[in-house]
Amino acid sequence: MLTRMFCFVLLSLLLAAPGHGEHGRISPDTAYEYQLYQPAYFSHWQPQTALDMLLRIPDISSQRQANGTLQIQLHGMDRSYLAILVNGYPLVGNGENNNRALSDIPASLIDAIEIIPNSVADLDAQGGAAGVINIKLKHGDTPETQVSFGVAGEPLNYSASLFNADTFSWGQLSLVADTRQQQRTLSVEDSTEPSLTEDNPTEDSFSKDLISKNKSQSVHLSYESPLGQPLQLSSRLLYLHNDQQQNTSLQRPLGRRQNESTTWRLDGAATGLWQDKSNNIRWRLHLLAEQYDEDEQSLTSFTRNEQRLQLGGSLAEKIDEHHWKAGLNLFSTDTDLQSPITDTTLNDQRLLLQTDTQQLSLHAYALDRWSVTQRLQFEAGVRMETHELEQQNPASGQNETNGNTVWLPNVHLMYRYDDEIRIGLSGSQSARHPDLLQRTPYQIRSGDVIFRGNADLDIETVSALDLRYEYQHIHQPERFTHLRLFRRTISDAILETQRATENQLVIVEPQNSDVSAIQQGAEFSSGYRLMPGLSLRTAAGVYRSFLRSSAGNDTRRLDNQPQYRLMLAIDKTINAWKGGAQWRYQGNSETQRNNFTAQDDDQSLTAETRSPGHRFDLYLSYQAVFWQVGLTASPLLASEEKQRSAAGTVRLEPQPLWRLNASLSF
Repeated sequence: MLTRMFCFVLLSLLLAAPGHGEHGRISPDTAYEYQLYQPAYFSHWQPQTALDMLLRIPDISSQRQANGTLQIQLHGMDRSYLAILVNGYPLVGNGENNNRALSDIPASLIDAIEIIPNSVADLDAQGGAAGVINIKLKHGDTPETQVSFGVAGEPLNYSASLFNADTFSWGQLSLVADTRQQQRTLSVEDSTEPSLTEDNPTEDSFSKDLISKNKSQSVHLSYESPLGQPLQLSSRLLYLHNDQQQNTSLQRPLGRRQNESTTWRLDGAATGLWQDKSNNIRWRLHLLAEQYDEDEQSLTSFTRNEQRLQLGGSLAEKIDEHHWKAGLNLFSTDTDLQSPITDTTLNDQRLLLQTDTQQLSLHAYALDRWSVTQRLQFEAGVRMETHELEQQNPASGQNETNGNTVWLPNVHLMYRYDDEIRIGLSGSQSARHPDLLQRTPYQIRSGDVIFRGNADLDIETVSALDLRYEYQHIHQPERFTHLRLFRRTISDAILETQRATENQLVIVEPQNSDVSAIQQGAEFSSGYRLMPGLSLRTAAGVYRSFLRSSAGNDTRRLDNQPQYRLMLAIDKTINAWKGGAQWRYQGNSETQRNNFTAQDDDQSLTAETRSPGHRFDLYLSYQAVFWQVGLTASPLLASEEKQRSAAGTVRLEPQPLWRLNASLSF
């Protein structure tokens, strides 16, 4: 009944009298492609987290993992090639932590989202071959207070947030606090293990509900000194805490998992201007300290503790049509990792894998942004990254040290044909570091199969080439067209490999490939004004990837790369009312996984494929001068997702989730 009423009201809005539209994407005149999405772009969807916001952006695709979580992608590339930054710096932890942070960072903390589909020299992307997503946290420039709350689903989900900004004689102070509980249910049919239910003990598959409950608390405190002073000071304190519990309706130990993570980050910066007769140089110094703790309990336990200290500075000056910039960053990272392993050679005895890693990194860059003419923008830069990694060998207990240095050039060119059309070309290189577990020299034996890490892994180097066309109507921002062709060439690609030994054992370990991995594709997005107050947005992407052998033959595609994606969205505004819908469809993908329970080489590396799927969301909102209320169904409809492997098939069916949210500003 509620679904019918909601759809009827929305349909009435779409067919009613015209109103006015709203568009929140900004693309400034930079040589490289740059997208800025402000809160107005997302507000009618009443997003709860950064992940909810990103799912509304046309260029974003997503992949559901085996545990039900979503990973965000750009260019259809695996999340390990995507750099996710918060206020310009990556969070500590591995790539999965950065992806999980998107669900931990509440939308109430976010001031804007920046997307850069290609690498630039002065951004500390650390592996952003697919692109960079920078989440800028909120800081108030004027006195303001905002309060919002929301409820959703059954059992009760809730959220509450407070934003307060004040201006004093000694500076501007802002506080954002947020607490929430969110529970989602996935209906799962699993044939990868036999049923253990009393009613049906002989079936090869069973059905269950995968229930994921998240409780999170977040605080962001920021300070900026008064404007107009020769020395500008700023500092920010960020606290994120997330407690996730995952259970199944069968109440079996196998389906229970609890993960608790906490992030503390403190950063400060000082900015000033050095002037004399011949120089007008702006300088900046910054210091960042961060602590990350993670504890996961399931059939096994996993703990990760990581600390990072960063010190850096930059100089910038504008001379005629040139704007040069140079900077230096020094990092010190200490990681302690503990995880149990099972070795069948020791009667399935569970051992503790413990490794302590210290890494020193030095990053330096220099670039020149040149306004060649009023219509032509050019940027050239180079970035140097050098790393020294010291880690303990779990087998010998001895410390092992290795290091590497990479030079990463980039060039960007943008020609503005007129006030509405721009054409751009970008070429760059970026580096992706192996995951810490891949570099840890552990060894696990299961039957005749040995799984182990590889301390000698090299850094992947990714060469990127992008060609783009952009059209943006001057007076109607909802009218736009963007077309992008891209290619990524991955050298020393890290792949899971297997080989046989003389004593008929099989060794599975990550190795740097001696062939190139290629990912290429085309992406399109557009917006149309069908009539005043009624707008339509479309987006599509086609992707192809392969590993090219030395003989020139093409082999399998890269992990988690969808074949294609489609998006269609419609929005209607009538005075203070706004309603709309979004539909997404995505093609299948596959990935290679280690099967640590394998007893022979036929199943030591398993290919897991994911079926195509679609998702349909709706929203309805009313916005007054000082308050806003909204109702969303996300998803309202979603297709069953199938994950197939040699072990069987897992079917995931997301359940509809309704949310009512209200906010007040004064």
